[in-house]
Amino acid sequence: MRKIVVLILFVISTLFAQKVEVSADKLVADENSHISKLIGNVKIKKGSDTISANELSIKFNKKNKPLFYEAKGDIKFHIYTKKREFEGSANSLTYNPKTLKYVLSGNVKVHEKSQDQTLEGERVVIDRISGRSEIDGGNKPVKFIFDVKE
Repeated sequence: MRKIVVLILFVISTLFAQKVEVSADKLVADENSHISKLIGNVKIKKGSDTISANELSIKFNKKNKPLFYEAKGDIKFHIYTKKREFEGSANSLTYNPKTLKYVLSGNVKVHEKSQDQTLEGERVVIDRISGRSEIDGGNKPVKFIFDVKE
């Protein structure tokens, strides 16, 4: 079991191509499905980015390269792109290491710190490569709160 934990932590670190620290109450690794789950008080730290959740699932390909990860339950995040700093909360979060996109969903609240703007909606995409963000309100309007300096 210890070798599996070390292997998973090594693969998680390659997921982000930076030093990654992950902690949780429990780890379940399934070699047949190529999915590892971290359960309870999950904390992820990658560079300056931090994410906390109730559960984190990581899907690997047959060569143990991570394909995506999905965090669920009481998500809190602090994410940096090249020019922006985001913090907030959501019900779920996925990350694709190939496209470097975060997708946040379910009661998403995002505060963009440098411009002091707050966004609320049902789905937000943060693209780390382009720096572009996209928000969808679902069946409710998107809420955008900002100060106007005149």
